[in-house]
Amino acid sequence: MPDLPPLESIRAFEAAARYESFVGAGQELGGTAATISHRVQALETHIGARLFTRHARGVRLNVRGREYAAEIRRIFADLRTATERHREHAEATHLKLVAVEVVAEKWLMPRLADFKAAHPAGHGADIRQQPQVRAFRDWVLHQAGGRSPHEQIGASSPSPSDAGTAPRRSRGRGTTQRPASDSAHAGKTSGS
Repeated sequence: MPDLPPLESIRAFEAAARYESFVGAGQELGGTAATISHRVQALETHIGARLFTRHARGVRLNVRGREYAAEIRRIFADLRTATERHREHAEATHLKLVAVEVVAEKWLMPRLADFKAAHPAGHGADIRQQPQVRAFRDWVLHQAGGRSPHEQIGASSPSPSDAGTAPRRSRGRGTTQRPASDSAHAGKTSGS
């Protein structure tokens, strides 16, 4: 698009055309009257024609300037409409659902088909399905304080050095074998 004029020149011209004043355009766009004047002159050079008649007390659109201003306003209106339409579409369609596989399979997926039928692609909903095993695993790790849930469980289970102090179930029903140190202690107290 090498033949397009600079956008800042178009914006300066459009504002100056509405105000019929470089000062007013400068105030709206946060610039000076001199900046607006230079940008309009650059646009006039690009087009090869004058758009304003300059007077001692200001500027006034000429016939060509009025025609060009009307075209630019239509283009800006179309640009505003397209931008708003796409902004609303982008904001309204982002919904991310993450579910455990069994919930996704048994509950979510049957309902998702009905949702897709009610909201076809391009009409307010953009549905993408992808496996979320990693996202769920990451959530579990986050809940476990950054460590694997297995590490959490392992940290609370007895260590090998505790093996001699914990009661052990025997193969028989309802009987408990005590470690040797407990049996010796139990024998002393029962014999006294």
